[in-house]
Amino acid sequence: DATTLPYDIFTVPYSKLNFDNGNFVLQDKPSIDNINQFLGVAKDYYFIDYVPSLKDDYNGEEKYSAIFAQPVINFGKKFMFIPGVRVESSTTSYQGVRGNNTLQNWDVGYSHIDTTITNKNQFVLPMIHFRYKMNNWSDIRLAYTHTLARPNFNVIVPKWDISLNSVVWNDPFLVPSLSKNYDAYLSFYSNKLGLLTLGSFYKSIDNLIYNSGNTVIDSIDIERYGFPQNLVGTPISKIVNNSTPAVIYGFEIEWQTRFWYLDNFLNKFILNINYTQTFSDVSYDRTVLKQEFLQEPPYVRLVEEVSPYKERLLFQPRNIFNVTLGYENKGWTARLSYLYQNNIFSSPNFFTQLRGATAAYSRFDVNLSKKLPWKGFEVLANFNNLNSAYERDILISNGNPIKQQYYGMTIDLGIRYRLK
Repeated sequence: DATTLPYDIFTVPYSKLNFDNGNFVLQDKPSIDNINQFLGVAKDYYFIDYVPSLKDDYNGEEKYSAIFAQPVINFGKKFMFIPGVRVESSTTSYQGVRGNNTLQNWDVGYSHIDTTITNKNQFVLPMIHFRYKMNNWSDIRLAYTHTLARPNFNVIVPKWDISLNSVVWNDPFLVPSLSKNYDAYLSFYSNKLGLLTLGSFYKSIDNLIYNSGNTVIDSIDIERYGFPQNLVGTPISKIVNNSTPAVIYGFEIEWQTRFWYLDNFLNKFILNINYTQTFSDVSYDRTVLKQEFLQEPPYVRLVEEVSPYKERLLFQPRNIFNVTLGYENKGWTARLSYLYQNNIFSSPNFFTQLRGATAAYSRFDVNLSKKLPWKGFEVLANFNNLNSAYERDILISNGNPIKQQYYGMTIDLGIRYRLK
């Protein structure tokens, strides 16, 4: 039966591979040679699968323009005031494929139309910075700013793919997330102390972009997005702008110093330590699908019910710790860096048992460089992820793994020339 060819004629076994000490079983890998041999014999006996060949095609462009003003106003030697404003405009124009794979025919292909949608937006982004120098070894800085986070292009390309029981779709009308930021920092500095900074921050984010999960197409979607009328009640997954603001706040401590004042070899060392603790609160608009029973065909239909739930902000770590120990002497520069981060909320879900976060992650890096006899030239070597740390997502409820990503250690070697 030519429609049920065995999978193993297109694969070859993995060899000389011990992935994660044998904790995971890997299947055979595809063989390009086997596939090409089969195509040479059988290409006239099969038709092209047009859906994956066409449904993700796109093209487009994004244009940005901005003007800003930022005067610096000093009041004596202690007060500095920096007001500012940035006016930012953007135009996005993308063409995507809108198709119905239930209508494809072997001699016609994928039933689709190419659709182009152009969106424009403009934001006025104010900023206010204030610094007060209490004396010659300390100051306090306050800031209020507006910043943007624009949606990734691959979630606004105007495409949809209608299948028998669902629709895969992008919302081309997603708007950028707007963050209103409040920052306060207190700094102490001297020749021996170096720079010690204590800071706090608070952010309120409007139109947070996230995946709200599965819902169904309703009459509002038909009118706004132009879906065919017969798709009412069809399941669909939506990436949306959240209807309520997200809040994130926390504090940061950083110390940078150089031990120049010591009498022994330690005076060539430098140290940088940073710790950040974050907290957040978001009410996610989660859609729950329920069955509604009717007195006439189709007798049962799916309806959506919005049921918000509160959780942390997506992709925000609860705590981050960085420390860098450096050494500089006679043209040699060395840096040993350590990074620790933990508990990044990564998988939202209406059911608490299915919500996920990252496990603790620690890694070491080493950077070496040496100035060469020729002005501006230096040789460098970077050793990344010395301990071969891997990223792991787990269920918050019980610690069971969701996914693991392995990168291993990498080494970069090179020669650099500095123009200045």
